[in-house]
Amino acid sequence: MHTGLELRAATGTPIPASGEGEVIYAGHMVVPGNVVVIDHGGGFFSRYMHLSEISVNVTDQVKQGQQVGLAGATGRVEAPHLHWEVVWKGVKTDPLKITKAWSHL
Repeated sequence: MHTGLELRAATGTPIPASGEGEVIYAGHMVVPGNVVVIDHGGGFFSRYMHLSEISVNVTDQVKQGQQVGLAGATGRVEAPHLHWEVVWKGVKTDPLKITKAWSHL
């Protein structure tokens, strides 16, 4: 099952955090490649995958819009892009709908 949203991005494109929170993972995995996971509180997590470079460390506090990495093609991919996921209480959700909700908070 494929989850999240695929966003076309050239290698090196800055990737911003979708909301403020704490970085709970910043490293490499086989399929997602270089990945950053942010805990936004309230059961919300965002994941940024296939990064060419990671710009944050575990325990960093990030603000909305802060760069977390650069787009790339690490892991199992065919072209550079960003795979962006938002998970709420273990349920993968539509990141665009969550972004709209965050803008009202």
